[in-house]
Amino acid sequence: MSKHNTLKKVVAAAVVLGTAMYVANEYIMKKATEKNLFKREDGNSYSFKYGNVFYKISGEGKPVLLIHDINECSSGMEWCYLENKLSKTHKVYTIDLLGCGRSDKPKLTYNSFLYVQLISDFIKEVIGEPTDIIVTGKSVAAAVMAAKLKEESIDRMIFINPADLDDLAAIPDKFDKFRKALFTCPILGTFIYHVMHRKDQIIDFFMRDYFYGFDEDYAELIEYYHEAAHKDKSGSKYLYASLQGGSLNMNIKHGVKVLDKDIIIISGSEHLESDYVPDEYAMLNDNVECITIMDTAYLPQLEEPGKVMDIINEYWK
Repeated sequence: MSKHNTLKKVVAAAVVLGTAMYVANEYIMKKATEKNLFKREDGNSYSFKYGNVFYKISGEGKPVLLIHDINECSSGMEWCYLENKLSKTHKVYTIDLLGCGRSDKPKLTYNSFLYVQLISDFIKEVIGEPTDIIVTGKSVAAAVMAAKLKEESIDRMIFINPADLDDLAAIPDKFDKFRKALFTCPILGTFIYHVMHRKDQIIDFFMRDYFYGFDEDYAELIEYYHEAAHKDKSGSKYLYASLQGGSLNMNIKHGVKVLDKDIIIISGSEHLESDYVPDEYAMLNDNVECITIMDTAYLPQLEEPGKVMDIINEYWK
């Protein structure tokens, strides 16, 4: 067999495989979003410089901004139980970060500085007055730096299972850059992203990391997280690629150290990092108070919203 014929067969096979992956991608995206759980008309839109950002407002009182974890499956649904309780005493702003949920998902490299700017601009242009903030996981980095840069715009802060400070400060290596490049590939990257974000994979993730007492009551939440990962032609894959490539990493140790604010860290007792991460923050800043909610994991605001609300009522009097 000549090299020319071999090359033709390789090209033909690649075309067939690429076409099959493209068709599979289109089917997966359509199937995952057919329930249309996320409706933009249910809230408001903020015109950020990189795209439109979805948010909701509820209640009256001192403003509080709820910021979900930076994750391709996450959205304001992370606060669906807590925001109703909190709106009885506060004016609650629940945001879908750029690249997540009902917000736009532009094709770009996401980094913490982008979210620092988003938080700062949103408080200035939408809320219009100093606000309290409750924030989860990796989003803590952006919230800390926003509070450091615009100290007057943020009052009290609650961090729920904040990210490990050393992990946040890690410098991306060549493998991280390769993973980012892989997931940004138009067809292959999307297909691999879809394989890794099947519904059973998300259920496994919830059972393994997010919840301690997982049961059927969370089935509807799974649907929201699954749809969020595939909404707008799976545009959240660019956020996922950035996370995999370490683009969201940011050294915030100095920012934590100089914050002159009341800071509460809420941890789930069954979250793997709860034994040491809160202490990392407390060692840097005497204003930090650490509280553990037993029998919860990464998202106590979904597992035990009543207990989270009890903490808020006690410390935010």
